[in-house]
Amino acid sequence: MLRSVADHEESASIIVRYRTKPIQALVDTGSELTIACLNLAKEHCWKIRPTELQAVKVANGESMPIHGIATEILTVGQRSVRSEIFITPDITDLILGIDWQRKQGSTHWNHAKRRIKFGSGEWIPLRTGTEANEYRNVSRIYVETDVVLQPKQETDVPVRVGRSFLQGEPLAGVTESYKLPNLSRVYSPNFRT
Repeated sequence: MLRSVADHEESASIIVRYRTKPIQALVDTGSELTIACLNLAKEHCWKIRPTELQAVKVANGESMPIHGIATEILTVGQRSVRSEIFITPDITDLILGIDWQRKQGSTHWNHAKRRIKFGSGEWIPLRTGTEANEYRNVSRIYVETDVVLQPKQETDVPVRVGRSFLQGEPLAGVTESYKLPNLSRVYSPNFRT
């Protein structure tokens, strides 16, 4: 993926609605499947069912675990579509893959006016880079395996860092804990590259 270094970034993000709640979603022509963050599914009380698909490969070749699948109705503009959404803890967004886009019929992009249209529906504004990234200031850190934390000592804990998009290099860095003010013996992880 190549990005401009100009002041504004183009984005393929749109707002979809689940019931009346807005959800930012990436329209990704490079993803075969529609995938959502596990926390997003929990937040909206989606019923997650088991699926045979246990993992998918992302653009850089890494494997990403799939926890299950949810069937929910997502609304874009005036169109509501029953959507099969795979659930993973490893991303922080909703990604509308080719499977979802096919259900829309034809897709029309108008990059000059920063908008997209599905089938015969109305034009939907594409969010600018600033708008699309407004919720991406925090990455989720997940513990990979169970670890026994001994009292009064530091312990190495293997973790995964959630990502906003499937493309790009894996995030490499170090997690450090820091003491939370006003809370005795409570520490919060801090990730630095």
